[in-house]
Amino acid sequence: MRWILVLLSAALGGILTGLGMYGLDKAGFYLVLIVPLFAGAIVGVATYLPVVRQNVATPPLIVFAIIGGLIAIGVYWYGQYSDYNEQLIALVQEQDKSATREEALALIEEIQQTEYGSTGFTAFLADYAETGFSISRIAGTSDMDIQGEIAYGFWGLEALVLIGMAVISVARRKQSGISKRLSAEPA
Repeated sequence: MRWILVLLSAALGGILTGLGMYGLDKAGFYLVLIVPLFAGAIVGVATYLPVVRQNVATPPLIVFAIIGGLIAIGVYWYGQYSDYNEQLIALVQEQDKSATREEALALIEEIQQTEYGSTGFTAFLADYAETGFSISRIAGTSDMDIQGEIAYGFWGLEALVLIGMAVISVARRKQSGISKRLSAEPA
């Protein structure tokens, strides 16, 4: 029963964290590498929260933290993909007022197949990497543009940061002040 609670907590933490990351990105307040770092810490805490008063083995918690981190990344990218599709559908329907949602999706898939050799999420990633994104420097006025293969590497790095921080949070749970205080209290 304990491990089911840990899994549910990790999954819920991953879902909420992924939604938070997507919301920050949508609001324009997504700080690269910083947001995934904090997201990983949140997933890690959510993973060990059900067993904070118990002395449990760390390896299973690490597995659940990885699962929670993957869920967070999946929810974030699902939000990005859904937003991308809605923008493209709106663009098609703006150009052709009579186009239904299904017709717009069919046209989008046809264009994606021609341009990227695939449709759906993989075409979205290819388009996003081709278009690229900018990282604004806080102190300066110039932007750093990330495109192509570098974009894929950057997204992989962010995923590793998130999952790594979740694992570190779980592995260091016994050293945290909260864990010590709660274990010192009588049950």
